[in-house]
Amino acid sequence: MGSVGTVADHVSAFVRTPSRQSRDRRCGPEVPAAETGTASDFVSRPTHVRGFDAAFAAEEAHVSRARRLTGAHLRQWHVSDQLAEDIVLAVSELVTNAVSYGCGQVSLKVWCTTDELIVEVADGNPAMLAELRCPAEDDVSGRGLFLVAALATRWGVSDGGATTWCLFTTGSR
Repeated sequence: MGSVGTVADHVSAFVRTPSRQSRDRRCGPEVPAAETGTASDFVSRPTHVRGFDAAFAAEEAHVSRARRLTGAHLRQWHVSDQLAEDIVLAVSELVTNAVSYGCGQVSLKVWCTTDELIVEVADGNPAMLAELRCPAEDDVSGRGLFLVAALATRWGVSDGGATTWCLFTTGSR
């Protein structure tokens, strides 16, 4: 039996390491960069019309709960099906990140004004700043914030990184 270093040398021949060029490549189409500040800083008319808050333990089972809860409220608010699908997908991605990288309790806040709908997810971990990643084609994860950035009008982080938010323009909803 060889040392760990010897085994690592043999195994490394079979492990694909991304080249510097592939690590530095841009991720497909341009998406908006993260804004810094609270979602309220970017709302055109900050008059809060309606919304809901939910808090739960950072457990995978609560991701589907967050999707169902959000979908139910969006239907009550008569948000268009397409916009609701985009928002529920964004909620799913943000809550999944909070469960995966946060610590303690996850809070979800969804609120709207007459023109915009805002999603805020806090995970209690400002040490893990949300960032867009550029995964390889065969990576099974790492696309969540890319999807959020592509779907939302704006997105960003606040509370030192503990809260990730996204804003959707609703038009006539």
